[in-house]
Amino acid sequence: MKNIRCCLPKSIKEDGLIPITSEIQEIFDRENNRFKSFMGRDISKDDPLMSSTLRMSESEYKLHISGILEDIGVNPRVIYAFNKLGYTLVEGEEFYSDEQIEEWNLAIEEYEEIEEHGEDIETQNIKSATESIMKAIDKLQFLYALIIRKYANKSENIDLIENVNPNDYILFCLTRNLKTLKAITILAVNDFPEDALNLTRTNFENYAEIVYSNYDSKNLKKQLIAENGVKTGTHKRKWRKIINKENNEQIHLKSNHEKISLHPVFKDIDVKIYKLLYSYLSSYTHPDIMVAFQYIDKDSGFTDLKDNSNIDPLIFTLIFNFMIIHEIYESSFFETSKEDLVQQNKEIYETLNLVDMYIGKLNENIRIRINKTIKTYS
Repeated sequence: MKNIRCCLPKSIKEDGLIPITSEIQEIFDRENNRFKSFMGRDISKDDPLMSSTLRMSESEYKLHISGILEDIGVNPRVIYAFNKLGYTLVEGEEFYSDEQIEEWNLAIEEYEEIEEHGEDIETQNIKSATESIMKAIDKLQFLYALIIRKYANKSENIDLIENVNPNDYILFCLTRNLKTLKAITILAVNDFPEDALNLTRTNFENYAEIVYSNYDSKNLKKQLIAENGVKTGTHKRKWRKIINKENNEQIHLKSNHEKISLHPVFKDIDVKIYKLLYSYLSSYTHPDIMVAFQYIDKDSGFTDLKDNSNIDPLIFTLIFNFMIIHEIYESSFFETSKEDLVQQNKEIYETLNLVDMYIGKLNENIRIRINKTIKTYS
């Protein structure tokens, strides 16, 4: 077994303590001043020394500490091991468990292996799939922006109240969807995957609205007029109905389940996907204990900084937007963009195949849905 000390910077003393150089003292002073600006007192013994890390996620914390380790001349292999394990060994071996020492040595050996031979094929494949996801998300945003610019009416011609144009309603859904997509991306890449998952439900809801518009536009028009009537006082809402106060005419408000069930081709498989995912995603909207584990760390208990999978909300987003893209492809209104839409979905299809191979197996119903859809383009 390798000696732990061989991997430590020269500035660490035999007893394992880092000497307080003027540079490090400056870091501690800065941390104390920051703490004092919030609490009005100096850091005490039971306060964390690095209080600036309190609101950092695990990845942000590692990045922050890695920078400090680099500044004081720590060997890169130690920084690699710290980023992998979340801790460093700075004392003699007697202060650490055999398991920690074994983990540490394996991480050091892994760094040396990567330095000599490069990353293993599994890591390369995961990186390739992740890069493909980000590329597909980026292009998806560009395509939506392009379509909205090409097809949107001038504001004075948009009517979602009286003489409702279903195409305007679809464009409203696409515009809303684009903004949500941007928010999901920002949240996911900045370590807020739970909030991003909350928003992915909106992607599915936009899909349901587009299906509703395409296959039952008559009732959609009535619903939009009635909803406006609630605002103006001519109608009243009662649970899942809107009632005309003058003639008692009732408009039934369809659920998302009912809306996707209107689809003549995909209703059965879409309902299965709805049952699989909608309740799960709704758990991030409400205080549902089914997702409490996302906010509990094995060491620190409840925390808002636990690192969960940043990639999951982006995968869900690609799945739902694959469905949306196909739905607007089927509309004659977007005729001049059909080639762009097909190309986009073929790229999402390839990306989801990479996800299935290298990140995690897709649910069978999702695979059936994307395979059935992609066949319509051949």
